Amino acid sequence: MVSGIWEKTGITIKREDKIKDKVLALHDDYRNVGKNKGRESNKAKEVKFLDNLENYFIIAKDDAEQQIKLDHLRNESKKVEDISFLNSLRSGVKVALGKGKNDKTG
Repeated sequence: MVSGIWEKTGITIKREDKIKDKVLALHDDYRNVGKNKGRESNKAKEVKFLDNLENYFIIAKDDAEQQIKLDHLRNESKKVEDISFLNSLRSGVKVALGKGKNDKTG
């Protein structure tokens, strides 16, 4: 599901097996944090888990920005827009995909 949303951005994403590994790691982290929930010694792990949670859904390839720059099918304004979107995600800014002016609902 997450990869389907990312495909709409036109930004290259990681392979399915890498995405699966990332989701399984998230699940393991969640279980490990949950084992000692409420203990004072676990507070730092809980905070770290929550801080990193949003990054689990950033599945763009590490070189996605470079690929955008080299893409001959994107015009310059689209390249700037896509790179800005990607950098916003990576910096933790909340962004959303929405319908543009020319999109039709049906």
